[in-house]
Amino acid sequence: MFFKYPKISIVTPSFNQALFLEECIDSILSQNYPNIEYVIMDGGSTDGSVEIIKKYEKYLTYWQSQPDGGQYNAVNEGFKKTSGEIMAWLNSDDRYHYDAFFKVAYLFDSSPEVEWLTGHHTFWGKGGELVHIVPVLQTYSRKEFLAGKYNKPFIQQESTFWKRSLWDRAGGCLRTDMDYAGDLELWVRFFRYAQIYSAGTFIGGYRSHGNQKACLFMDRYVSEAEAVIEQEVGLYSELDYSVSADAPSPLELGIQGYREYLSRQDPPNCLPSRGACTEEVFQHLFKMKSPNVVEAEKRNNLLVEQLEGLYSSLSWRITRPLRWLGNKIM
Repeated sequence: MFFKYPKISIVTPSFNQALFLEECIDSILSQNYPNIEYVIMDGGSTDGSVEIIKKYEKYLTYWQSQPDGGQYNAVNEGFKKTSGEIMAWLNSDDRYHYDAFFKVAYLFDSSPEVEWLTGHHTFWGKGGELVHIVPVLQTYSRKEFLAGKYNKPFIQQESTFWKRSLWDRAGGCLRTDMDYAGDLELWVRFFRYAQIYSAGTFIGGYRSHGNQKACLFMDRYVSEAEAVIEQEVGLYSELDYSVSADAPSPLELGIQGYREYLSRQDPPNCLPSRGACTEEVFQHLFKMKSPNVVEAEKRNNLLVEQLEGLYSSLSWRITRPLRWLGNKIM
């Protein structure tokens, strides 16, 4: 007996990202997921992005190209055009892994108590190649998040999906008065109502190309994040302990169960682009890592050590008021 896959709503905010935009769009549409709403909110690009979007407009639920008030406002307005029970946004320089949507649908279906999940952290290079796989699946709890471990590592927005019911309970929007840490602020509100489940599979990945806000303005991101955490700590004792408990056990995506899930699809001729075989690839990558992935991991670990050293340094703490004032002025 066939069934209908849950509707997934994806929003892509973009501005002058023609170099990466088509690959982002392709990572969504080429999955062949049969029940998707896809919205692109372009901020008025002048670099050829509009021409790229028009190539795919018949597959889009909605798109626009005009000044939009910034990334987070664009995401908010984009989600207003959607109705899917599962939601996520993907920035135009990032991309999803093959059959990510089928895996997300399966994970939510097989674990109905889950309202919010994130995948195994992966990173793309500028050319779209897989350059880094975090060797350990990270789990998260509200307790540790508010204790200052929000960045060890960050929840990877590109790999994170949630149910609309949680989005609505948490306010149904991203804060538009934030410039950098709007995703983290949303996670903090989600934590008030639900736990985040980590899934041991590839879903999305962050592209490192050296020109994104997270690279150029990490100090400002951290300043905003710390302010959000400090504000939320005041509410900690007022919330139910169940959402402040230890991190839940990771979700497993077994190959056999996933294949059985795909076999129930409707219509029967609609298959993910790679099927369950990507799970076999996923497992293989952890057993036999290519030299470029190993080298990228070394570079990434060094960067993490340098950043942690900076954040714990006396100079970082002393100059915090000046950074806060600078962010307000600029």
